[in-house]
Amino acid sequence: MRHVYLDEAGIGNPDNEPYTVVAGVMLHVDDQYSPLQKYLLAMADDLVGPDSNRPLKFAFHAKELWHGEGFFPRQNWDLEKRLEILGHLADIPRKFQLPIIYSCVKRSEYPPKELPAGSAKHLVRKERAIATKKCHTICFLNCLGLVERWMERELKNEKAFAVAELHEDHRFNLLTVAQLFTNPRTRATIEADPNISWHPLTHLVEEPLFVRKSGSSPVQIADVCAFILARALAGTKHSEVLLEKIKPNLVNGFRREFVSHSPQAQPS
Repeated sequence: MRHVYLDEAGIGNPDNEPYTVVAGVMLHVDDQYSPLQKYLLAMADDLVGPDSNRPLKFAFHAKELWHGEGFFPRQNWDLEKRLEILGHLADIPRKFQLPIIYSCVKRSEYPPKELPAGSAKHLVRKERAIATKKCHTICFLNCLGLVERWMERELKNEKAFAVAELHEDHRFNLLTVAQLFTNPRTRATIEADPNISWHPLTHLVEEPLFVRKSGSSPVQIADVCAFILARALAGTKHSEVLLEKIKPNLVNGFRREFVSHSPQAQPS
């Protein structure tokens, strides 16, 4: 039994984050979860301070490290140190031999609905939020589809359970689309409909579990991978060095032309 831990990046301002990415890291929980958890806790002790001095909700969050926010304010943590920590985190998939499966979409392909000139700002914000959630949902389902295809190829006789970061305002959408493709009853309807090209998810069991980042070491690693991929796709400074660290574990490699909303368009 495997677990795939998923997180996303690129759901902020589309001017700064033109790509949405959902990345998953695959673990054999019996063998790998505890060693990974101990490693990340020890890393936090060394870099941030003793566990007794850290708040319960502490987590390594790639966006905070990159921008110098949250637990890593730039007045206390200079850019060099923050990038060093990101580098240590990016080394973890290689150290623990974790396959990384990811999906990405170009957000400009799913723009907000055009509103009449002079529309109220709250309506504009609402349409932007809807477009962002649409990109996230497509990317999430696409990533699950790629997990399915990879397991069919590499772990044909195994099943997996999906765990994703909790988004209170978006959990229902993500849960619904995943359930459509994992539930045997809805799968039968999908398989009978010639207009639906998405493959059913037969290696993924149950509906995804949603957890807080601070309570899950693997989700924190998925967060780092998603963030690095989103930044690399955007061509952001410093991202290439980090990308090189996770590249060997990307099961489908990394090419900017892979950006697509359809699992069938992804390389096999």
